[in-house]
Amino acid sequence: MLTEAVIHPDQVHRPRRNIAQESKRVRIGQPHTHTMQDHTDTADADVASIREHVELLFEAYLTEDRDALLRGRLPEWKGFQLRSTHLIRGVEDYARELDKALGAIKVQRYEFLDFEVEVLGDVALVYYIARDWLDVSNPKGDVSTPTTALIRALDVYRRVDGDWIQAGSNISAIPDDSDG
Repeated sequence: MLTEAVIHPDQVHRPRRNIAQESKRVRIGQPHTHTMQDHTDTADADVASIREHVELLFEAYLTEDRDALLRGRLPEWKGFQLRSTHLIRGVEDYARELDKALGAIKVQRYEFLDFEVEVLGDVALVYYIARDWLDVSNPKGDVSTPTTALIRALDVYRRVDGDWIQAGSNISAIPDDSDG
């Protein structure tokens, strides 16, 4: 089954909800008995909160919001981006790689083709396949070529003070079948 979430530039400024905070507010002051349903509700809220965070990062690429992209990661973030030639260590190293990418690539829209979150306590693994519609500039920056990229990702999220934030990523391109 394919799960799609296509975000167009005219949709990127919709109001944001903090699903995790809303789910906590619902339970404050109410009599509480731990049930299996409570565990399911919490897990569902965690998955929804993480999914929203991933989508916010994609939207930040759409709007080239560098600050949002940096805030969405832990200071000690580690991982690989699409064009990484080394292990990126920390958000400062990530910022240098981000600046190169934002200078050469403009994301026009995206869709998730598959998306799954596995919550393991205060850590979550996020697996997805996405298609990006991009304008890629030549090295001089004077010519832009539209293209699509199919990517697969494994993101690692950590719960910090009740909120989910990206701790690491491994992003790679899925080769085009027409390449042989």
